[in-house]
Amino acid sequence: MNKKVLSVVVALGLFFSVNSTAIASPSNGQGNDKTRELESTILDMNNSIQGVNEKIQANESEIQKSKAQIEDLEKQIGKSKEEMKSKQELFGKRARAIYISGVDSYASIILESKGLSDLVERIESVSKVMNFDKKIIKGLKEEQEKLESKKVAINEKNKKVMALKSENEKKLSSLKNEKSKQEVALSNLKQELEKKTKEAAASRASKQSSSLSRGSSVSSSLKKPSGNIGRTLSMRATAYTSSYADTGKHPGSAGFGKTASGNMAIRDPNGYSSIAVDPSVIPLGTRVYVEGYGYAIAHDTGGAIKGNIIDLYFNSDSEVNNWGSRYVTVHILN
Repeated sequence: MNKKVLSVVVALGLFFSVNSTAIASPSNGQGNDKTRELESTILDMNNSIQGVNEKIQANESEIQKSKAQIEDLEKQIGKSKEEMKSKQELFGKRARAIYISGVDSYASIILESKGLSDLVERIESVSKVMNFDKKIIKGLKEEQEKLESKKVAINEKNKKVMALKSENEKKLSSLKNEKSKQEVALSNLKQELEKKTKEAAASRASKQSSSLSRGSSVSSSLKKPSGNIGRTLSMRATAYTSSYADTGKHPGSAGFGKTASGNMAIRDPNGYSSIAVDPSVIPLGTRVYVEGYGYAIAHDTGGAIKGNIIDLYFNSDSEVNNWGSRYVTVHILN
């Protein structure tokens, strides 16, 4: 219950005169929700930024790989061009040698033939050599074309990867800018909440002081029990209602208004009212008299109700605010 926690903290701060961290009042609930929402958004953005960074690194790795492949292809193409140039030059020399005489020329090979049959054989041999040279040159050309085609494909792929990298870098820049805005908004919101928390603490302290003075006059007007009284305890008493802020339940929902013992929470100044206790200190079902509040039955429990703390049920928030948090004497009735 937010009000219970706030009351306990403020009261302890007043009692021990120690500065404690103020707990936001229920009115700051939306601010706290917004803070958590912004923190969650920033966390999601950090995850997105990390993911985009990883993509950019992968893009860069792929770009470098493509560059290495292109460099290797350019070397192969250069080597192929040199080889083809050499072959073409040799072929050209042989072709021109047909029309001139000289050593290592096709013409000299044919002219040096010995008889018709030898001439035919030499012509066939020259023809085979020339065809072989043409095939080699053709093969080199085809290989060069394949390498050039492969280079073009890699270049196209590289352009796409570079475009993707550029897009991811823009996305990263946008995410960082948005994250920066969210961080500024979160910082401003935290400052505003801190300011409101201090104002709420000061207001609570003022009401507490007023409630303590009123409590003295009220307690003197209530009739104290007489007769069969058991233990007497000095306890801190906070206050609550059946509201959602105190119980976490809306009107009409299951269990709304019900106490831990299954009874409906009631406030009856002329009879027995409901209070929340720590069962290890005051067992459920115990009848008590609380000075300044009246007769009550230990019907309920609470997450913040531990040790010598009790929580008194009231019908309205105004009564809860008027009561605040104070020390009271609790009489256990036999």
